[in-house]
Amino acid sequence: MKNMLKKILYVLLFVLGFNAIATLFIPDEAFVVYGVFFAILFIAGGPGGSQIQATREKLSALENDYTIVNWEQPGAGKSYNAHPINSLTPDVYVEDGHALTQYLKERFNQQKIYLIGESWESYLGIRLSKEYPEDYHAFIGTGQMVDFSETEQYCYDLALSIANKRNDLQQIKALENLDEIPIRGKNISLEIGT
Repeated sequence: MKNMLKKILYVLLFVLGFNAIATLFIPDEAFVVYGVFFAILFIAGGPGGSQIQATREKLSALENDYTIVNWEQPGAGKSYNAHPINSLTPDVYVEDGHALTQYLKERFNQQKIYLIGESWESYLGIRLSKEYPEDYHAFIGTGQMVDFSETEQYCYDLALSIANKRNDLQQIKALENLDEIPIRGKNISLEIGT
């Protein structure tokens, strides 16, 4: 019966009530009062990432039993200007994520929801689930960020290796001419990403 309710149309919802406007993409069958749809809040990599289309394609099988809510957080997609860019910090994302979680719990009449964080947003997912464990059934991390500095060094080394293999002299020069590789310092991904 749930498959009969399934439609491709998504509803664009602007949620007010915390320091920003969050852009959510919620399948329209979530608004039908029938059966139980467990909510999953999906936060894309970034900051600044949007995975609306990829989520529709790669996670569509989950939509038989779950309502997947895509959050375009401040600095991404339709929520790009939700906060002034220079005011974004990890704490702002956590505050917004918590407020959004409260909204979803109320909207779908659930005591807890599921949370998926991808790449940099896996950090945000860990923060949310650690600070508000009562709000989540589980946190699922994909492309999990573990050691920010090590990840950035790996990506730099990979970019240089690819440039060398392609004999891309312009890219090699650009990478090697950096006064200081922009990956130094403690939690540099947090600093650059916010």
